[in-house]
Amino acid sequence: MSRLEDAKILGVVGSILLIIGGMATFGRFFPISIIGFILTAVAMKYISDYFKEPAIFNNFIYYIIISIIGIFITIFLGLASIVSGFMLGKGIVILSIIATLAVLWIVIVISSIFLMRSFELTATKTGVQMFSTAGKLYFVGAILVIILVGFLVIFIAEILTAVAFFSISVPEAEAHTSSQPSTTV
Repeated sequence: MSRLEDAKILGVVGSILLIIGGMATFGRFFPISIIGFILTAVAMKYISDYFKEPAIFNNFIYYIIISIIGIFITIFLGLASIVSGFMLGKGIVILSIIATLAVLWIVIVISSIFLMRSFELTATKTGVQMFSTAGKLYFVGAILVIILVGFLVIFIAEILTAVAFFSISVPEAEAHTSSQPSTTV
């Protein structure tokens, strides 16, 4: 199997796990989302290496780093909101929660820009324009999260990502030569 074929399989499986995990993010399916996220990252690394285009993986890594930092900032600000509520009253809690959600929204939008860039490059290199469409939908979904419809748009983008990975075509000669056992004596 070639790296591109591995990327295709890992990307499809990772995207499907993200879809399943996304249906119940805060429930028992959360570990499935993490596994899907890791598999998708490995697939993007393989694609980046295969096409010798480091920007594909670098942008994906920036997306991951910004997302993780955003989660920690949100947790910190959320806890600070609760503590401030005990000390300063309910009015401050409401303002703190609004500020926390605004910061989370900004981080989601910024991280989606890097995901969109990664997917744009992937579309260019693989010839699968569905990656470009999925990246744009992630970005639009991130912007629309503030009015909640964005979650549906991101869900659709996740489905399109799975379809995009599935649509990657592995060159015929590469698929056959890499799967043939060695017959040299």
